[in-house]
Amino acid sequence: MTESTSRFHSVEGYPLDSGRVSLATYRLLSHFSASKSIADLCIPGPDCPFSGLRDEHEQAEIAHLLIEIATLVRIAQDSLHHNSPDVAAALPQANVGTLRESESSQRRTQLGLRDACNKIIHAKDITFDVRREEKWYARYLMPRVFLYGTFRREHWKATLKIRPFCAEVFELCRIT
Repeated sequence: MTESTSRFHSVEGYPLDSGRVSLATYRLLSHFSASKSIADLCIPGPDCPFSGLRDEHEQAEIAHLLIEIATLVRIAQDSLHHNSPDVAAALPQANVGTLRESESSQRRTQLGLRDACNKIIHAKDITFDVRREEKWYARYLMPRVFLYGTFRREHWKATLKIRPFCAEVFELCRIT
């Protein structure tokens, strides 16, 4: 077998597939926006099809989308820094969350898009900000997730704000 020597693009690294990332980001935002509406459809008991669908798919789909978006964004950022440093310098730097670097510290630092993507990729656990109304079965997600991991034996916790995260990803797609 002979390996092809031709490259499918003219830059080093992988270019951002803006359409794919934009669609995944739209889907991520849609999951959080729809969560309350789906909760309103739920009824008590095991026969509710809406709570069954929600319980089976909602959080897993969101985690999958976060990992997909973060991975594609980080690859694109690295490629952009290498091939277009002037464009890379103009990348969005807005706060999309916070980081507590160790369990023993209460100090929190702001997370930009790059660091947030790194935390998503390296997280050992992703949990969700769940709201419960007076009806126990009508729980829904708030647009915030919590990421947990370790770095140099220190346990960290990152809080990701979904709306600003999505806005920054959309801006990156627009720029590139």
